[in-house]
Amino acid sequence: MGTDCCQWCSDVAGKYEIKDQPQGIFRRHDNCDCTIIYDGQVLRGKQNADGSRSKTWEELPNANAADYTAPTLSEAEGRAIEQRNLSQIRGLTNGANDGKIKIVGINNVTGENATIDKRKFIEYALNPEKQPDKAKAFESALGYNLDNYELLEEQIRGNFVREKLIEKGHNPQGDKYELHYEITGVNGKTAKVLTAWLDDINEQKGFHLTSLYVDK
Repeated sequence: MGTDCCQWCSDVAGKYEIKDQPQGIFRRHDNCDCTIIYDGQVLRGKQNADGSRSKTWEELPNANAADYTAPTLSEAEGRAIEQRNLSQIRGLTNGANDGKIKIVGINNVTGENATIDKRKFIEYALNPEKQPDKAKAFESALGYNLDNYELLEEQIRGNFVREKLIEKGHNPQGDKYELHYEITGVNGKTAKVLTAWLDDINEQKGFHLTSLYVDK
């Protein structure tokens, strides 16, 4: 737990067994300096022959495991574990009244704090193996692909207007919305893009992007 901790972080601070941790413990808010330490895993820095340092995740032995040999994970593998656990870090804001962290919902969402998982781009909308029609449409119409998906995310965030959200009903997870964009792509062409969003009533992801495609 960091210094000058807010009430929300104070409430979830502690030591927990895996799967028994409080809901949302992996969430972070702006300027949060709290840290999650995994008992049994540590990120170690190693010095290379040229004097530079690399990092690897190492699984640490339990106290009773006398003959334990620690396997190592590459930095990429360790970061993948970290990103899976921290995939919910966006979508929070500081509470003005009671010091708790508030889930970003429809009433306070902006392009900056909306939850947009990069997997919506790299595993779906722009992935020619998983979504060939969508990926072809984005590259043909706007020039976006797996190599420059960050630029498309910037467009989605930068041109987000809450007042233009269109209600599209409700499902067990929350209220559904659509937002229509007119985007000028990296190829200089302009096309319409339809985005789908969900205001999560279960307070897992907050207000988040669920789908996007070129709207013909």
